[in-house]
Amino acid sequence: MNRLIVIVCSLFLVGLVNLNAQIVKKSSLLAHNSAVTKTEQKLSPKLDPKTGKWGLATQSGTYVVPATLDYISNLENGYYTVYKMREIVLETKGDSTITDIRPFFGFIDAKGRYLVRPETSRYIDAYGFTEDGYALVTKLTSSGHRKIYVLNTSNEELEF
Repeated sequence: MNRLIVIVCSLFLVGLVNLNAQIVKKSSLLAHNSAVTKTEQKLSPKLDPKTGKWGLATQSGTYVVPATLDYISNLENGYYTVYKMREIVLETKGDSTITDIRPFFGFIDAKGRYLVRPETSRYIDAYGFTEDGYALVTKLTSSGHRKIYVLNTSNEELEF
């Protein structure tokens, strides 16, 4: 197995390369490319116009994953990258509390099953799975720091 190295430009992931300097994946939070054709894709992201939330629906429009998410990427290497906005406490001093609302990321497979639920996730950034079954995630630790992990399709975090 080749070990992955991250190239970071500002706060956005530009790509993943292996130790042989071969590009394994190009990625950006702003643009997710799907390697799956539309004929292979059975579920599609669907916006509920009443709530402004996203879900995954069949071609007939039936939601398999309810429209409760703030973002869903295109299917990429078998998984959708999703996020849900959640409020977190940044600091508490005496009677005052400083909070922020941030996206927390998760993953849903092609059949609509969650690998990681964004409602309980500690991932504050995530990039879709590679063909080899690895995703880069940034986790918010209990002390409020950021730590980067490589997540596999068995939902195991590998130290980076």
